[in-house]
Amino acid sequence: MRTAVLAALSIAVLMATGKMAPAQQPVTVDIPILNQTLIASSNQTLSINGDGKPRVITGDNNKIQIHGDCSSLKVIGKSNTVEVERVGDIQMIGASNRVSYVRTLNGDTPTIANIGQDNEAKQVAGLDSANVATPGPSAEDSGDVQLVILTNDNQTRPINKPHVRLVGSNNSLVFTGVAQELEIDGSNNDVEIDQVTKVIFHGSNNDVTYKQSLSSGDVVSEAHGSNNEVEKAD
Repeated sequence: MRTAVLAALSIAVLMATGKMAPAQQPVTVDIPILNQTLIASSNQTLSINGDGKPRVITGDNNKIQIHGDCSSLKVIGKSNTVEVERVGDIQMIGASNRVSYVRTLNGDTPTIANIGQDNEAKQVAGLDSANVATPGPSAEDSGDVQLVILTNDNQTRPINKPHVRLVGSNNSLVFTGVAQELEIDGSNNDVEIDQVTKVIFHGSNNDVTYKQSLSSGDVVSEAHGSNNEVEKAD
């Protein structure tokens, strides 16, 4: 998906716009309106600066360190390990995410919201230097993932890759074409798709309607959240 530095894109991410990162780096989206940064990727090991801003991390199996102040931290996905030096509040959406913080910005403990299963946030003595390494390839680098980053939008998109991944919330989307897998990172999305084999949710209150399953029987679903539904169109 990313073999060179991409031009700045105007995309809505959590009610804002952003830009794509260079090849073999996670998709990093700066959001001027909310003054926050989204890191959308998987299988990454990264060290970033907090800069006193909100940080949103979405994806799976990431190891991320955030140095300095982070006004708020949101982790969407599964099996992410995040260390932050100083944080105001923490929100975890998904499953098996681990967040460690050294100090809080306000009060004795940060405000912690857990939406999902087997998530944990705890205080530690310091950042673990062993967790910092050279970033590896992400799922998007494989060329098999069609990444769609939208919030509060209504669109029709053709499918051109076997794995479609929607990052964002409050969208009404129609995907035309065939996908082996549809992955949704966010909440309150209404998605229609022509043909699909499996749907994975990281979030809550998402509805997926499909016209036909690629395999025999119904579409398989995997939910890391609540009130997600997959159904066949009439």
